[in-house]
Amino acid sequence: MVWKQRLTLALLLTRSNSYIDPKTKPPQGTLLEAWAERDNQVAAAILSTTSESILSAHIDLLSDTKREAPRSRTIYESLVKQYGSSGPQYVFGFGRTFIESKCAEGEDVEVCVYHVQALYRELKLLSFDLDSLCINVLLNGLPDRFASFVDSIWKAEENPSIEDIKIEILRVNAGQLNRLNDMSFAARAASLSPNSSTDTSLKAFYARLKQSGTTPSEEHPCA
Repeated sequence: MVWKQRLTLALLLTRSNSYIDPKTKPPQGTLLEAWAERDNQVAAAILSTTSESILSAHIDLLSDTKREAPRSRTIYESLVKQYGSSGPQYVFGFGRTFIESKCAEGEDVEVCVYHVQALYRELKLLSFDLDSLCINVLLNGLPDRFASFVDSIWKAEENPSIEDIKIEILRVNAGQLNRLNDMSFAARAASLSPNSSTDTSLKAFYARLKQSGTTPSEEHPCA
C-alpha cells in the first residue's frame, strides 16, 4: 500500500500517471511511436522500484508483444494485484505487526513512537476496524494444525466476514477431530483382532508352558 502511494506520487510529479490510467488510449498516427517509447520508459521505471525477486518475476512483461493495454499499465496492475493490494494476508500481517509493536530496552523511544504512528496511519488507510482485528486474532490464535486453512484464507481475494471465518474454523475443526476419532477407533479395533500381535504372543506363551509340562489351572491360573 505504501509502495502504491509513493509510486502514484512519483508518476504525478513526472506527469506520467496517464500511462497507468485505464481511461487513457494510445494516440494514433505519427504520435504513437514517441508515446510507445515513453510508455516503455515508464514501465521500466515502475519495475525499478521493486525488489530483485519481484523484478525477476515481472521482467518478461517489458518484452511482451501480445499485450493489449499499454506496457506500463500492464506492469502496474500486475504489481498492485499481487503485492500492492490490501488483501487479507497483507491486512492481517500488518495488523499483527501493529498489535505486537513494543519498544525494547535500549531502543530509541522516539523512533518507536513514530513507527507505531506510521503503522496506525497505514491501517487506517486499509480500513482496519474491530472486525478486521477480530479476524486477525482468530486466525493467528489457531493451533498449528490449522496452518493450511489459515494460508487459504490469506490467499483469498476478498476479505472474509467474522461469521464466515467462524463457520469455516468450526467445520475444519470438526473434520480434523472426526479423522482423529476414526484413526483411534481403527487402532483399537486392530488391537482386539484375533490376528493381533497380542493374541499371537499369548498363544506362544501357552505353547511354551505346555512344552514345559506346566499348564494354568484354577488353583494356579498363572502357573
